Amino acid sequence: MFELAGDGSIFLDEIGDISLATQSKLLKVIEDHSMRRVGGVRDVPVRARVIAATSADLDAKMRSGEFRKDLYHRLKILPLELPPLRERKEDIPLLVDSFLTSFNKAYNRKIRGLTPHALQLLMEHEWEGNVRELKHSIERAFLLEESDWITEHDFELQNTKARTVKRKVIINKPENLPPKEVDTLMLLIPLDRALLSEVQRTFVHKVLDHVGGNKVRAAKILGVSRPRLNRILKNGTDDSED
Repeated sequence: MFELAGDGSIFLDEIGDISLATQSKLLKVIEDHSMRRVGGVRDVPVRARVIAATSADLDAKMRSGEFRKDLYHRLKILPLELPPLRERKEDIPLLVDSFLTSFNKAYNRKIRGLTPHALQLLMEHEWEGNVRELKHSIERAFLLEESDWITEHDFELQNTKARTVKRKVIINKPENLPPKEVDTLMLLIPLDRALLSEVQRTFVHKVLDHVGGNKVRAAKILGVSRPRLNRILKNGTDDSED
C-alpha cells in the first residue's frame, strides 16, 4: 500500500490497534522513507504522506507500553482532533443528506429525506458509535421505509434522552390467524386528505399491499366481510351492518 500510494497519501485507520512488531516496522518506513518487500533485495523509496487515525487514547496506550513512544511522537507532527458526533450535532443534517444520496444511488430508490420528527430524534441521540452508528441507523431506516420520507418510527435508538411519541396504526390479530400474520403498519396522510373515507380507503389499500392483494387475508386482518371490504374500496367508507 505504501508503494501504491506513490507521491500521494496513505491513510492508516485505527493505528492504535496494530501490534508492537508492526509498530517497529512502520516506524522504520517513516524514518527511512523506504521499505523492502517481503523476499525483496532492494529498498523501495516511500514518498507518500502518512495520515493516521484512531479512536483509542494513544497517550494512555503509550504510558502502558502498548504503543511505542517514538512512533507516537513521529506521527504526532500535525495532530487534528475530531470531536465526537454528540459534540458537533450541527453536522448531522449534512451527514444524513450525504448518506441518503449514497443509499438512493446504491439501492436505486428515491427517498426524499427525513421528516422533522425523525431529524429531531437523531439530533437528540447521543451517538456513542459516532458517524458509523449514524450511517448504520440511516441505512436500516432507509431499507425499512416504503414511502418517500423516513419517519421517527423507522429508527430503534436505545439511549435517546427525549423520544418523540410514536404514532402507528396497529393491525389487531384475529384469533384464527397464525403468529406470522401479526404486523405493524404506519399510515401517513396529509391533512388536506384526512377525510375519514380517504383514510379508511388508504388503510385498506395498505393492508392489501401488505398481503399481496389477497382480499380474503385482508378481510380477516381487518375483521370485515369480503362484500364490506369491496364497498370500502369503492366508496371509501361503509357504515352498513353485515
